[in-house]
Amino acid sequence: MGLPQAEVLQRLESGDISFILEQDLPENTREAIAILEPFNRMHPQAAFFTGLLIEATGTVNSLAKSRLLYALALDSSSAIIQREAGRKLILPVLEGEEEFAREVLRLSGNRSIEDAVLSSLRAASFYRLGNFNEAMRVSESNIQHSSWNMALYLLSSINLKDHFPEFQENALTFFLSFPVDPAWQWALMELGDPDIFSPEEQAAILGRGAVSRFAFNQGLNSFRSIYSENEDLFFEYPELTRDLGRAFISSPAGRREGIELFNAWESKLDIHPLENKLSLQYFLPYYIGRLERQLGQLERSNDAFIRAHLFAPDSVQEDACIWYILMNAIQGQDESTLDIFKTYIPKMNSFTYFRSILDQLSLNLVRGRDWQSIQEIFSALNAEESGGGAAAPFAWILGRAIEENYLDSDLRSEDYFEFIFNERNASIYYRAISAWKLGLTLIPEVEVPSRPVRNSQINPEMDFLEGFFKFSAAAHANPFIRDYEDQLSLPELRSLAASLSQAERIADSLNLINRYMNRPDLRISEAGSSYFPLSREDLILFYPRPFQESIEKYALEEGIAAELLFAIIRTESFFQHEVTSHAGAVGLGQLMPATAMDMAGRMARQGRPDYRINGEIDLRNPEINIHIGSFYIDYLFELMGTPMTAILAYNGGLGRVRRWRALEEMLPEDIFLETIEFEETREYGRRVLSSAAIYGYLYYGMSIEEVVADIYR
Repeated sequence: MGLPQAEVLQRLESGDISFILEQDLPENTREAIAILEPFNRMHPQAAFFTGLLIEATGTVNSLAKSRLLYALALDSSSAIIQREAGRKLILPVLEGEEEFAREVLRLSGNRSIEDAVLSSLRAASFYRLGNFNEAMRVSESNIQHSSWNMALYLLSSINLKDHFPEFQENALTFFLSFPVDPAWQWALMELGDPDIFSPEEQAAILGRGAVSRFAFNQGLNSFRSIYSENEDLFFEYPELTRDLGRAFISSPAGRREGIELFNAWESKLDIHPLENKLSLQYFLPYYIGRLERQLGQLERSNDAFIRAHLFAPDSVQEDACIWYILMNAIQGQDESTLDIFKTYIPKMNSFTYFRSILDQLSLNLVRGRDWQSIQEIFSALNAEESGGGAAAPFAWILGRAIEENYLDSDLRSEDYFEFIFNERNASIYYRAISAWKLGLTLIPEVEVPSRPVRNSQINPEMDFLEGFFKFSAAAHANPFIRDYEDQLSLPELRSLAASLSQAERIADSLNLINRYMNRPDLRISEAGSSYFPLSREDLILFYPRPFQESIEKYALEEGIAAELLFAIIRTESFFQHEVTSHAGAVGLGQLMPATAMDMAGRMARQGRPDYRINGEIDLRNPEINIHIGSFYIDYLFELMGTPMTAILAYNGGLGRVRRWRALEEMLPEDIFLETIEFEETREYGRRVLSSAAIYGYLYYGMSIEEVVADIYR
């Protein structure tokens, strides 16, 4: 390549790929790969990560070079690099020149076909070269573990005429049961003439393809052409029925039709000789329930979800049915609502899944001053082994109701606050405000037992993921981390989160931490419950201080607590300075352009910098966004009178919060927060207070309780 290997490696590690983009390579694939071969000698990951960086530039020339580098990576000493390179190459091999397929076959020739990805790649190479017998043999080795292997096996068999009957049967199963993924889509395109299927089967396949593209009306039209004449096809292939259900849900004009059809099919299940009866016993009532709910028929919807719950295939689907039953109960708002909740609380698998529904229930009960029902829900949740965290909001409301003399009780308010304080699964918000009430000190971190850390040199998954940071490819790391994170230990996950943060991928870092804190296998069991061992390292990673100089500068200038300004920016944008919301809010503080323009005008009139240029403001500029945002927060403080109502107005709008507060003016601020009708704004207030408390604790020499006291004055 004309450069010493040491210099090449140094440039690659700094993210400089310009010399590769400018490199002229011969048209002959083998000769081009030979020129790039030093990448494998300098580092086993160099070819793959260079290919990833070059592919991201998006030009035709760069795509060709990235594929050559991925092909070269097949000769890496790293098995994971081989696999990930193989994943990148399957489609290029099938769509490229025979010469390229031949080189990929040569470079992957010594690799084990026990790996599903590499067997797919070799099968794709044989297929592209017209060696269909070998393509069938190789793809068959992992046919149950890869849709690519199944697709290549089927398409190879049709090219071998003596395998045609076998193909026809297996192909229909593939197209009507397998996920609609790139392998499925390639196989359908490659098949070309679908005359091997009946017109009804063709319509079903096209319907599935349309639904996968969210073209629900098109999919429904395809399905309509067959389900009245060939309903057995839907009974035989339950995934087809699920796609039909999705199409009905997303097509308002077809919802009543869907209910009638699925009710008719459900009535036939007892007499239908089906192998897949259990799947349909779940799918049919589940989609009936959703369709009835959309039409406002809550009682009939509940009946359907109750039937579906009996046949739910796993705990996730069980909870999905319960979720809809409880949402219907809340929407219906009658005397049976409380009993329905008490019936299904013991059947919940993941209390976290039901957090927003329980929050809505508590809102309704507080608005109705129904303290007795709040007590009953608290008791039902507290009776469950892992329900303590979900019970904490109800405990807080009860404790405060006793304090404010809304409720007579044999228990003291302190009893409820102590319950929350000692419940490690309760949110930081409720634990913090309970500590404030009790006059206790909350330490959010725990002593984590020392565990051996695996050496990344002998852990191929971690070694691979660290390569994203070695080769300045952190911007591309997140989907690969998602693929491998379940195989990593907690110290390794913390290390990756730290690397993402150092690479200024703050949002990716925070999302990773949030995921690993919710992993059941990383929790510590204790006294019948489990909790995540939140360490100081986790806290520092989860509550970072990017843009520290500007945030502290403008917080001081506007008289705002720095910990509060950090908390608002973290909650608004996860420190992504270029992000724009669906509503049009921009930048770190998620400022609406009109609001920012108003604030900028006020600032200019006070002799501050005028950020308006030709009628616009560069809100993606961190310095500008932070300055205007901090000015706006102070403006809201002056108008609203208290920190918490100002925080709520920042999210929910000045007029709305004033209106909500006027309706509940007799309630203390912390209980008023529980009555806000917008879930986003309710949760926003809790998150900002919790984050501010942690920032104050970590960086500004404050206790958790001091920050709470500052906000709930």
